[in-house]
Amino acid sequence: MPAFSYLPVPAIAALLVVAAIRMVPFPYLRTLYREDRKGLCLCLLTALLCVLLDPVVGLCTDRM
Repeated sequence: MPAFSYLPVPAIAALLVVAAIRMVPFPYLRTLYREDRKGLCLCLLTALLCVLLDPVVGLCTDRM
């Protein structure tokens, strides 16, 4: 992909952030908030661990 070498890195980062935010299942999170607060906390903890530490750690936490 040699065309990407001409794009500034912040522009590529902005595209990736927008794509990541659009992938968040907000209706599912709203449902969890209304019906299962513990499930919502587990979902947010798993996402936080995946972002901060390592995706494998988040997957291991999800299986608890």
